[in-house]
Amino acid sequence: MDLAGFVEGRQSEPSEWSGNAWLAVITPEKMTLSNHWNENLGERSWPVAEVYAVVRKYWEHLRDFDPERARQAIAKYERKTGAKVPPDLLPGDA
Repeated sequence: MDLAGFVEGRQSEPSEWSGNAWLAVITPEKMTLSNHWNENLGERSWPVAEVYAVVRKYWEHLRDFDPERARQAIAKYERKTGAKVPPDLLPGDA
C-alpha cells in the first residue's frame, strides 16, 4: 500500500523493503530494486506509477481468482500493518 500512498500523494518519505536477497526503495518518483548478493544483477528502477499499475493488476487477479482467500489475506494484512486496502481491490461481497 506504500505504492498507493506515493501515487496518491499521501506519502513522500522514501520507503525501504528488504528480503533475503533484494532491496526495494520506493520514492514518489520511482521504485528501485537491487540485489544484496549478486552484483551482476545490478540495480534497476521504474516509475512508481507503472509499478503500482502492475501490482494492482496482480491484486485484481488474486481477488477474482479466489475471493475467499483474498478476503482472508486482506484481513491478515490489515491486522498486521494497520493499513487499509483500497476498497476497489476488495472482493465484490466483502
